[in-house]
Amino acid sequence: MKNYNNYQNYMKNLAFLFITLFWIFTVHAQNEVGELKFEEVFFDFGSVSQKSGQNTMISHDFVFTNIGKKPISITKIEAACNCIVSKWTQTPVLPTKKGKITVEYDASVPGAFLKYVQIFTNGKPEQKTLFIQGNVEKNSPPKHIDKP
Repeated sequence: MKNYNNYQNYMKNLAFLFITLFWIFTVHAQNEVGELKFEEVFFDFGSVSQKSGQNTMISHDFVFTNIGKKPISITKIEAACNCIVSKWTQTPVLPTKKGKITVEYDASVPGAFLKYVQIFTNGKPEQKTLFIQGNVEKNSPPKHIDKP
């Protein structure tokens, strides 16, 4: 009976050891991912003149650094509306290196705007939101000056 109790205690201790090691390696492995840190997540264009013609876009670059331990990739970006176009670093960003997301807004329609884009990554955070705002001022028609 004594040997059986020793065997049970041995097995309990061994199981506890395996569970503890599994937990340590799982938590450690989860921390070794790429992680984005943005220099800013909000940009205000202020007041801009209404654009017309072929080039109606205004743009801003959101710069980020990978502060994680593994390369990180942006897997997709979803815009709040069709008035936004996004371009981003397509290759994985290595640890300590920088990347950028360019957000372009169609300034052909006058009025105030507050828009966002959702960033999806294969690291931390898995999802991040970037915001832009501004006011597109309607262009005044040219004044006609009468000659005396």
